[in-house]
Amino acid sequence: MPTEIPCQIEGCKAVIKHELTEVALAMYSSHAQNHERAVKRDEPQRDNAPKLDRPRISRNATEEAWNVFVAKWNIFKECSSMHESTATAQLIQCCDDDVADDILKEDPGIVKGSVKDLLASIKRIAVVPVAKSVKRAELFSLKQRVDEPVRSFYARVKGKAETCGFSSKCCCKRMIVKDITIAGLADIDIRRDA
Repeated sequence: MPTEIPCQIEGCKAVIKHELTEVALAMYSSHAQNHERAVKRDEPQRDNAPKLDRPRISRNATEEAWNVFVAKWNIFKECSSMHESTATAQLIQCCDDDVADDILKEDPGIVKGSVKDLLASIKRIAVVPVAKSVKRAELFSLKQRVDEPVRSFYARVKGKAETCGFSSKCCCKRMIVKDITIAGLADIDIRRDA
């Protein structure tokens, strides 16, 4: 009489049959390994990427520094696969101690709220408010530093332009950033060629 071994995996209706018990056991073992491979294949792969450092924000930050912080926070949050319930606790740890202390003194329960509310509170405490007209004047007066690469200068101009609140039905920000970058270049020959 053949040996019959039903699969013990939930949902699998396979029954291993063979005349010899040893062969049936070997076939069942092979069948079970196929289930294990399928489970491992369906699991999300963990990469061996290095651990990300938390972004930091300190008091008296500029709006450009704030924008960079928020971008880094979003990257950190996504790559760390953190749960929403712990995101606010992680976010408060991104603040320098004096900023975090002021936020918690003002509202001790803020970490139980939303990330959006905590970000607004951090910005209010950490970022120095500057009038748009002042930001725009700073933008138009930017000049390339002597040791500053052109791409770094361009990034600095673009970062400053992001904070100026320029808006229009047709996007002219790119053209303005280009004009300011060219006007602020240290090399006069490059300015003429552009």
